Amino acid sequence: VSQSRYPYAKSLQVLASFYSEVGYYNQAIDSVNKALPLFNKTLGMDHHLTLELLSDLALYYIRSGQFSKGININLDVLHKRENQLGTKNKDCLISLNNIAQSYCEIGDYDKAQFYYGRAINLLDSSYLRTWPNIYITTYSNYGEFKRIINYTDSAFYYTNKALQLTRQYFGINNERYIISLNNLGQFYFDHGNYALSKQYHDSSVTISSALLGENHPTSILC
Repeated sequence: VSQSRYPYAKSLQVLASFYSEVGYYNQAIDSVNKALPLFNKTLGMDHHLTLELLSDLALYYIRSGQFSKGININLDVLHKRENQLGTKNKDCLISLNNIAQSYCEIGDYDKAQFYYGRAINLLDSSYLRTWPNIYITTYSNYGEFKRIINYTDSAFYYTNKALQLTRQYFGINNERYIISLNNLGQFYFDHGNYALSKQYHDSSVTISSALLGENHPTSILC
């Protein structure tokens, strides 16, 4: 019975992801809430795959504007991951980024700084070799946060570092590089350097349109 439950539960998780991508967040939440009891019966609530599903649920709550629910779920996931794995692992880094970003979105910058600070302090060179994506994401998110709160030097340092690392590890033809270009363009725009801002924005538009198409959400944001 357990073997038959899990494929159906995974299908519900995939369906939730699809709903989220097209902006149907309530349907995504409903799909995950149907999948959760099946994950629990098959794997247990503390299994790493169940915790990933809970992270998905938190994201859908946040995207639907239900920030308190999303943050509380992410905090619970972080606590369980720390108890199981310790603090120095990619899953905890993902949780710290998610929590910090959520607090930033609701304007609670002290808590955002606290969780971003924890994430930055966990990084070391071994993470860059084994998990370059999460390393770059942490730098990029922290740089954007520093831009929002007007810490100019830190914003430039982390955003530029994310751009350079993305280019080094993944090249320029990927969405992460496009986002980093756009973030740097916004940084220069905010500080009145419109020539450099236009240069970065134009580059992001050119790559995004060729790679993703002009109607892709990332291309539109550029």
